[in-house]
Amino acid sequence: MGRQAVTGQALAMSPIRAAWISCTLALAAAPGLAASSWLALVGDPANPAADYIEFDPASLAQENGLPVLSIRVSRVLARTTKEGIVFRSFESTVAVDCRQASARFVRASFYAEPGFKGQPFRTVTFGPADVRPMAFREIQGAPTQRVVRAACRHSAVKSLE
Repeated sequence: MGRQAVTGQALAMSPIRAAWISCTLALAAAPGLAASSWLALVGDPANPAADYIEFDPASLAQENGLPVLSIRVSRVLARTTKEGIVFRSFESTVAVDCRQASARFVRASFYAEPGFKGQPFRTVTFGPADVRPMAFREIQGAPTQRVVRAACRHSAVKSLE
């Protein structure tokens, strides 16, 4: 028998398949069940000519009563922080304030190369008095709001368990 052509209808996702994918992602975020599993939030990590942001749902935890999670950002062009740190990518822990619908950087490790290649050349911890709002300048797609919504939804579910 010959192979059948794949049509647009065959690519449509059924509600059952969508639920299965959602459950799989929820299990990946469950403590102790999965190692780091970065998911693209904005951009395409496979495209070296694109900025992208990823988050690790398995990293979601509580610190000081707030949800915290790991994100990482890779930039096509070098960026400079307020402190003069020139970087191409960074990994960070962010704390989310669900009541204020905001997030702040808690720790950040900076890399000279895109895609988190090599070792970080600098790691910075931002204390409670040194608030660094999570913002992604010149990246489209409202990534800050997406991170906040995801963290707060998951935290609300965890508090009901």
